[in-house]
Amino acid sequence: VYTPLKKKIEGRSQETLKLYDMYLKDFLLYINKPLETITANDIRAYLFKYQREHYRSNRTMDGHRLIINAFFSVVCRRKLYL
Repeated sequence: VYTPLKKKIEGRSQETLKLYDMYLKDFLLYINKPLETITANDIRAYLFKYQREHYRSNRTMDGHRLIINAFFSVVCRRKLYL
């Protein structure tokens, strides 16, 4: 789904990139709609559901949020959803 070269350059390990990929695939499968129609409320709903179902801490969920945010920053910057 998303393994930006920038993250590799920043020294992210292959395992970290796999984890990012897993989080983003789960998010996109849950949302199941075109990228350009995803709203902040969609992201909040996903994070709430994930935290409730997987018993994750707020700190862990902040990491998930940051990964999703980075993904959308790249998508918007490059207009990849068009």
